Amino acid sequence: MIVKQEVIDAIHLMRRIGADTQRCEVKKSVQELPRNLPETISA
Repeated sequence: MIVKQEVIDAIHLMRRIGADTQRCEVKKSVQELPRNLPETISA
């Protein structure tokens, strides 16, 4: 199970380095965050 703080920390790290990491890959949102965002987070 993913802990909310882990997601927040990962986002801060990727923003700081300006790129994805080996552990996390991100996609650009065209308009807004999807309502099913928690369902799209996978291992």
